[in-house]
Amino acid sequence: MSNDLLATMRALLGKVSEGESSEVIASMSSWARESGEVIKTKVEEEVQLAVSRMGFIRREEFEKLQNEVAQLNKSVQPQPKASAKKSSSVKASAKKTTSKITPAKGVGKK
Repeated sequence: MSNDLLATMRALLGKVSEGESSEVIASMSSWARESGEVIKTKVEEEVQLAVSRMGFIRREEFEKLQNEVAQLNKSVQPQPKASAKKSSSVKASAKKTTSKITPAKGVGKK
């Protein structure tokens, strides 16, 4: 790549000395755009590799999963009210069976 760049620069400098500066400017501008695109592509590839190594997902994948979860939540039928009453009675009976533990008389006193 550096040999190509050097050869291109020599050819352009030869044209400048011949008085074709507008062609040189156009060539340099084109080369800068092309180089910028190559660099941009390389950076995007490297970022994608680094992100995937870290275990992150892309925003599109996240949004797709978010939509799937929303659809699944809509498809789940709400629980009947009878089960709610049953769970509250279980909690009430659990409260009744627990008692406060008190130390035996004479234990822990000196």
